[in-house]
Amino acid sequence: MKRIYRERKVTLGTALGFGVTDLLGGSAYAIVSAWLLFFFTQYTDISATQGASILVIAKIFDAFFSVFVGYLSDNLFKFKLGRRFGRRHLLMLIGIPLVLEYMLIWQPGHGYVYYLVTYIFFELIVSLVLIPWETLPTEMTNNYSRRSLLSTVRLIISELATFLAMLIPRELFKIFGDNSSMPFVVNSIIFSIIFSIAIFISWLTTWEDRPHEMVNKEKQTLRLRGLMQEYLETLKIKTFRQHLMIYIASYGSMDIWNAVFVYFITIDLGLRTTVAAEIQAINVISIPMTAILGYLIVRKGPNWIYHFSYSLIVLSSVGWLLIWLYKPSHIVMYLIGVGIIYQLGRAGMVYTPWNIFSFIPDIDEVLNGHKRAGSFTSVMTFIRKSTSSIGTFLVGFILDQAGYVNRTSSQPNTVHIAIAFILIGGVTLFIALAWYFVGKFKFTFQADVQVQKEITRIHEGHLPEDVDGATKTLIETLSGQSYPKAR
Repeated sequence: MKRIYRERKVTLGTALGFGVTDLLGGSAYAIVSAWLLFFFTQYTDISATQGASILVIAKIFDAFFSVFVGYLSDNLFKFKLGRRFGRRHLLMLIGIPLVLEYMLIWQPGHGYVYYLVTYIFFELIVSLVLIPWETLPTEMTNNYSRRSLLSTVRLIISELATFLAMLIPRELFKIFGDNSSMPFVVNSIIFSIIFSIAIFISWLTTWEDRPHEMVNKEKQTLRLRGLMQEYLETLKIKTFRQHLMIYIASYGSMDIWNAVFVYFITIDLGLRTTVAAEIQAINVISIPMTAILGYLIVRKGPNWIYHFSYSLIVLSSVGWLLIWLYKPSHIVMYLIGVGIIYQLGRAGMVYTPWNIFSFIPDIDEVLNGHKRAGSFTSVMTFIRKSTSSIGTFLVGFILDQAGYVNRTSSQPNTVHIAIAFILIGGVTLFIALAWYFVGKFKFTFQADVQVQKEITRIHEGHLPEDVDGATKTLIETLSGQSYPKAR
């Protein structure tokens, strides 16, 4: 399929076609984070700890699967099928029908094993699609402004997906009522269809680069023994290690907030489930905010966005605390105000790591001479998924230890205190950790331009040893390794 390898100009339409697959990445995990544990504890007989364990076990399976998918995505060109359909696009194509499995997770009346198996399978399908898809900005263009356009549009769509993930359940609760499981069933059917269509659009409108080894028709083999060595190579890049810590801590704070917020609204404040959905739906402001961030990040740099976002999230935590302590009249108005502050901060926290990520494989390429965006994506996904459910599991475990009672909003006082402690203290702690690593993060877009120039210089046949002093110092600062190094 020559279309897969035909490079075109990256336009807004291209970015939209690429970005729609984040309807899967944005909404599926937003729904799971916000509602799945609540679904288990309020609409099935599964305890909070059991429900949280399903998320943890599935993430463990998926984390190891992700390692393999990234390596496979980087190396599928070594097979005829991969060369014909594209090493990235072949895996996306396989995922188009499989993603419909999402609707099976939300069927009521089943036991622990059923929910465990269906959720594990869904996690594997998502990785099969998202890992190769996330490499495409690196594949499609070397221009940092075009990559930034792809990432910005993608993350605007992700915010739209998150908004829909909160809006549609809210409307379904209004139709079917708080005590019915039908909102979850209907919601899963709607989103399963959306996911499948979105992946198809991205598959149809994007392209990928021909690997150097494929162009030169060198004899290639797939050596799984080298898989772990290749992943360890990515962790040698200092900028990538710092990026991972910022990403894990930032998203960890969001995981905790998502997992406990519905409990905070319905139990600590005694309000209806629809109120929780309405406050979550405030994230619609993240859509225009992400567009603004796309403008600001090029001019102010990623660290400025991080500082701005974390300040707002800490401020919102103070707001949740005051609302819980004083329970003011017109409480929903105050919740909306604090919710706006949180969602503005969250937009920057979510946007920045994935905008930066597409540039980090360039540092590895200048050192090692290979395009390994899939390996970087796999490591990032592996570490994120290995840790992402820890927060959710701790939420479930702490609630059970505090005396949580299934299928009722009437809970002992210890549960009320535990919920507030998790929402306010847990989120703030993770933000503080992320903020610490931002202080050490030295990546800029201007630095990437220099790295790209060095990559081009090497591809033109010049020796790495002839690098100028400023570029050498920059590469060593970003990589934490000596340059040039033996290839």
